Amino acid sequence: MSVALPIRTASLILRPFAESDFEDIAAQMGDAGVTRYLYWGPRTREESRIAFEKRMTGNVIAPGVDYIALVIADAATGRFAGEVSLMHMANPHRNGEIGYILHPDFHGRGVATEAATAMRDIAFRELGLHRLTAGCDDRNTGSWRVMEKLGMRREAHFVRNEFVKGEWTGGIIYAMLDEEWRALQA
Repeated sequence: MSVALPIRTASLILRPFAESDFEDIAAQMGDAGVTRYLYWGPRTREESRIAFEKRMTGNVIAPGVDYIALVIADAATGRFAGEVSLMHMANPHRNGEIGYILHPDFHGRGVATEAATAMRDIAFRELGLHRLTAGCDDRNTGSWRVMEKLGMRREAHFVRNEFVKGEWTGGIIYAMLDEEWRALQA
């Protein structure tokens, strides 16, 4: 059984990537501000094309898939607002990871929380995951606040543990178990 796409939330449409999204995603991946706290970036157009092709394959939401990537579009305008993903799910432990990258024009409006909430619910309700994690650079307060709004709990704070883009950075890991998600739904 797979989940029908697109997925509509109160103010968003989560849909598969289409070739027409390349310019938006290339601009996002090439933006130093957007990629500041990511391991990669900014990317060239050629690097963005390679990453975009992978996103084009992540358009099936069904048990057993390892990677799902969807465009976050503003429901009122259809405008590209970012992307949301579920990853690393093809394992016997029923674990997965959620991720999101938002266009700067949509920061501070609850878009990441709304999109990630929909994906969190799909991870547990439709895909039957046992555990969902998310992580970010410890300086990315907007990202870890989204994780807290999802009801995830902070499991780890690694202080200056990785050398990324020429500097020591720290990381924060959040997680949620299926029983914690069920308790939120009650």
